[in-house]
Amino acid sequence: MKKQSNGGAHCYLPNVIEELLLDAPHWWIVAGGTGSGKSVALTAVARREAGQSFVTPYSPHRWPGSAQAWLRDEPNHLAQMMASVSIEMRRFLSQRPEQLAKLTKLQREYVRWLLERAGGERTYPRWLHSLPPDVAEAYASVPQEDLFSSSDDPLDVDGQIDELICLVQAFGLQRVLFTVDLNSQESLQYQEQAANLFGWLGLMRHPGFVVMAAIPTPVLERGDILKRARGRVHVQQLKWSEAQCQEIAARHMQTAVGDTAITLQDFVDADVLRQMTAVIQQEYGQSVPGGWVALAETLLYLSQQPEAYTNRTKIDAVKRQFYGRHFPLSLDLDAHGVWRGPNFMRLDDQPLSFLDLLYRRRGHPANWDDDDLRLLAGSKNNVHSIASRTRKSNRADF
Repeated sequence: MKKQSNGGAHCYLPNVIEELLLDAPHWWIVAGGTGSGKSVALTAVARREAGQSFVTPYSPHRWPGSAQAWLRDEPNHLAQMMASVSIEMRRFLSQRPEQLAKLTKLQREYVRWLLERAGGERTYPRWLHSLPPDVAEAYASVPQEDLFSSSDDPLDVDGQIDELICLVQAFGLQRVLFTVDLNSQESLQYQEQAANLFGWLGLMRHPGFVVMAAIPTPVLERGDILKRARGRVHVQQLKWSEAQCQEIAARHMQTAVGDTAITLQDFVDADVLRQMTAVIQQEYGQSVPGGWVALAETLLYLSQQPEAYTNRTKIDAVKRQFYGRHFPLSLDLDAHGVWRGPNFMRLDDQPLSFLDLLYRRRGHPANWDDDDLRLLAGSKNNVHSIASRTRKSNRADF
């Protein structure tokens, strides 16, 4: 067996879409289903851009209205984006204090305003303590000013963005690059805010202020993102061939066991592999790396179970472990349904309330002595009816 010196690099298979995205002139979206590798593509492009762009993650958890937003009282994206830049800029300048000597008086004033944007007045003096004494002394005299009183007035919007772009260009970078990674479960909650972000022309008209986003295809198809963007966003659909997906899965297997020669066919016979190909297509809607890597992990797990491995050619054993290990059930009361792996199933009120009751009673039986169950069902016979309807609620809506 040959050990892998860099497992992550060995598992990674570039997609042509990454080159297309690097050449895209402005804001862009990479779209695809669950398991299609959107996040991997986004990370790969952001890593390659790090030497040319000031890369700032802009997580949906930090968006306006979110409980984890940097600025709870600010209602729009620009305020939260600038707060995200503030966090990254503090880290960047603390690690590269020599960059501060390049800045003009106006840029130094902007740095103070920016650093205090996310953390308040005491952020700046705390940051000064992280700098070499001579640099800290030079920046201690920078006055505190509220340079931009608004995050939605067009002049203030332009001013904040223009000064930010000039600042990063003083560091030898070309632009500010925000990365947005919206997964399937988050997309139901943040769909409207995503449309607000891509519909704000005032942000998009600055060439040095760029957003790269990974967004599930169903959100683009059912939401208002593209309608609001009005053709100003470059969209690329991420697609893989079955052969590419199998190669990625094999690479993960090879890294896991330290043998560059093994393939999926070493762990399962051709008939089971053919049937599992159909399962992946059915569950994910297409052949995606995530589905095949999940199958590879399942086969490796079964190979370590002597009683299961002797039956490795039996499709039922593979399916049972595949679904059990990679398709967890997740109750989503806000979206009024259940996630089963990558698929969302919308439920009627009674089945949803029934599952919620069972979840709250987890580890304890729910029988007819349970007052909440009596209130929900009304009769013993109706309990069986609700349970049957819940089990049959397997229609994927997303």
